[in-house]
Amino acid sequence: MISLRSNTNTLLLPNPDLADEEAVKQELDTARAMDGDRYTYVKTSSERRLVYQFTNIGRGKVVEVGQFMRANYAKQMIMTNFRSETWNVYITNAIDLSTSGLATPGDGNRGEQGSFALEMVGTKL
Repeated sequence: MISLRSNTNTLLLPNPDLADEEAVKQELDTARAMDGDRYTYVKTSSERRLVYQFTNIGRGKVVEVGQFMRANYAKQMIMTNFRSETWNVYITNAIDLSTSGLATPGDGNRGEQGSFALEMVGTKL
């Protein structure tokens, strides 16, 4: 389970799909000297880029995620992920909320399922 805590509210999410990503955030700078030689510099940061994919989520949870993201986009949050790691994160990319297909009858989702991707940048605490 994933917990995202902002100053105003908390969002609980199920475990993401197996295709979650964690990558080092790096920048590549290219410079040219006066004699024409090119130099490249790699700036490595302690920040990591995290991408979580969620599929087959009920319509109610998809709506809740959309409201949470609109209220907390680009704000600092504390995330506890499914590995019990605590991160200081902020959302960097607008998530793609979509509904597709039918949910299992009787689960209270009005017959709809949704999926979304969540991309964040942060540091592990």
